[in-house]
Amino acid sequence: MKSFAEACEWLKAATPTDLREPEFSDKFLSNEKLGEVPFGDRLAQSMANGRRKHVTYVIAAMNAIARGGQDILSAVQDREGHVGMVAAGLVQDATKSGFSDAYLKQLHLCSALYHDIGKSIARDRHPYEGYHLMNDLAAAAKSASDKSEATLFLEWLADGIREYSSVRRNEKEAERLLLSLVRYHDLWGNITTGEASLVSLASALQPTEASHHTHLVYLGSLFLLSLADQFGTIGLGYDYDVKLPEPVPAEAVTRAAQVWHTVTGILQRSEGSVEDARERLMSAAQAEHETVQRVCLLLGASHITVSADEVQRMLQSVCGADFASFCREFGVVRLAYALRFFRKLRDAAVHANRSAQQQAVMVGEVLTRVVRTFRALITKGQDEHRQTTIEMSALTRDKELAEAIVASIVSRDMEALRWIDDEVSAYPCT
Repeated sequence: MKSFAEACEWLKAATPTDLREPEFSDKFLSNEKLGEVPFGDRLAQSMANGRRKHVTYVIAAMNAIARGGQDILSAVQDREGHVGMVAAGLVQDATKSGFSDAYLKQLHLCSALYHDIGKSIARDRHPYEGYHLMNDLAAAAKSASDKSEATLFLEWLADGIREYSSVRRNEKEAERLLLSLVRYHDLWGNITTGEASLVSLASALQPTEASHHTHLVYLGSLFLLSLADQFGTIGLGYDYDVKLPEPVPAEAVTRAAQVWHTVTGILQRSEGSVEDARERLMSAAQAEHETVQRVCLLLGASHITVSADEVQRMLQSVCGADFASFCREFGVVRLAYALRFFRKLRDAAVHANRSAQQQAVMVGEVLTRVVRTFRALITKGQDEHRQTTIEMSALTRDKELAEAIVASIVSRDMEALRWIDDEVSAYPCT
């Protein structure tokens, strides 16, 4: 088996400077090579059906970000230098929290390799499944007398600390960071599409850490991994089977950077208190202007273009006197697989010659409906400083059902909203 250091050198050496080089292939992630690192069989399973190319480009983007300078621009459209500033600040926070910059960069590379390992179990819930796959096996290994693969994984991380870190942090802390990157790697992406609010970031904070510098290391690492993950998806298509990837669009980078600036200020004021940070993030997420911005992002990700002023007027019209209540409740709601449905709705509305403003109203009506439907659960979760996930995957699981619901909404049959109630579910989350 490759040592941690050898694995990182392998991942670095296999990446070209030009990420759009036509000859750049995914051959270096062969099953044989994957068999030389922990959980190699699971990695190979997670990369089936064309997904190997996606992971290849995520690794490549993390390398580009680590190199810095102009190399970053091959992965993201960032003439303002947002990503470089986040990466530079991360170096300072890492030093203050006891992680060496060199070791942190190696962990970032490994997170790019392992981030989708949960797809070996389930594609839709792969961050959650990947975390539990690695965490549960690692936990079981600690009480085992033989050296299982999970035991070797822990020793592998510890080897990396000895190799790269001048300040000794134990392998448990390194394990916790890597597992956190696997578990929450889609958080920033969900925020930039409007599917999640700022309060989602509190989930990734470590309650055992009392330093805001360490919290910034966790969230900053997730920020970089999320951009790399987006680079590995954009242009390749949802099934990763076409074309070369495109740099992450400037608007997505700018929005992520704006959120990062807000979150940095909140964590600094919280001085390492996770509960205080959660309350501040919740308050920011529930503000009316943040709700409008989030719905703008959700519409944009659904390919519906309207201005922020139009979104505000639309929400005030749809919600009526409940607008302020909607903002408070929506601020603690995470939408799961909503974009699939909203994009189908948009396509049908375009086919029926509905304007962008009319499309926005349809989305607004669905949002307010599902929030009102689960108001009691949302309110209870809010009182306990918890989010509520509204699961919308069932709306697109059956093609005929999805088309029928969408057609009803486009034709302005309000019975469709009651139909949605029967298909959508909700559950509390951290």
